[in-house]
Amino acid sequence: AGQKVYICAEPRRGGGRLFLSALIEDHQHAPSSPSPPSAIHGSVAIVIGPEGGWAEGEIDAVTALVPEVSAVALGDGGVLRAETAALSALALWAGFSAWHPLEGEGKEH
Repeated sequence: AGQKVYICAEPRRGGGRLFLSALIEDHQHAPSSPSPPSAIHGSVAIVIGPEGGWAEGEIDAVTALVPEVSAVALGDGGVLRAETAALSALALWAGFSAWHPLEGEGKEH
């Protein structure tokens, strides 16, 4: 399994799909896997940018290093402080993981 990177960005600065939507879509498009996306069986990085957003070209630079990168948004346009964005992303990840437990884990943690 590979590595999947989700870069959290403001919608106006390159954040595309909502983070939870991206997780669900990645799960649905995973090749013949009843579990979460195949990348989840490898490693996943959730990257939060600095307050003020990413500088031009930074998301492209990460994409050049890691092929499985998705720019995602944590909301519909509001700007979050970096520490709030991190907690929001982790809460969404935890909810998704509870809904689709990692391979070999039960629903109770």
